[in-house]
Amino acid sequence: MNPNRMARKRAMPHPPPASGRRRPAPGGPPGGPPGGPGDGGHGGRGPGRGRGRGRGRGHGPGGRRLRAGEGALREIQRLQRTTGLLIRRLPFQRLVREIVQDICRSASAGPGRGLNYFHRVNLGDSETYRFQASALDVLQEATEAYFVRLFEDANLCAIHAKRVTIMPKDMQLAKRIRGESR
Repeated sequence: MNPNRMARKRAMPHPPPASGRRRPAPGGPPGGPPGGPGDGGHGGRGPGRGRGRGRGRGHGPGGRRLRAGEGALREIQRLQRTTGLLIRRLPFQRLVREIVQDICRSASAGPGRGLNYFHRVNLGDSETYRFQASALDVLQEATEAYFVRLFEDANLCAIHAKRVTIMPKDMQLAKRIRGESR
């Protein structure tokens, strides 16, 4: 806390209660020994501002505040150790189904065209496309591998530009070098 603010806090004590009696100190009996449970035990530092570098308030389970970028590095290391999927299954499945419906809708709207790639089930007015679970898993694995590689290449582009932050132009350059741009 700012030292000037601390001085103002000490200079302006709370007004005494209307009854003329002193208020009991929080957490202890009135008139207890100084430095005891009723004193607050902060030594003039304000609530929650103890001495030393012990476990502070609000710094999570680790007990100390992480330096800038340290949390991101830890998360990257943790994700590199795992082999599981990074994108949740259900949102990915919904996205795939939506894309397939858009493709089939636009293909069937053309002159005499239709796609027979997908197993179609007619349920009244709406058409539903069915997928094997393993097919969706393979799609998700391939998608995540593609994006991981694209982010690696974009990171190299950012480092080449003497930056540490990936920008859209890094993604565009990585795709262009790969031959994927329009």
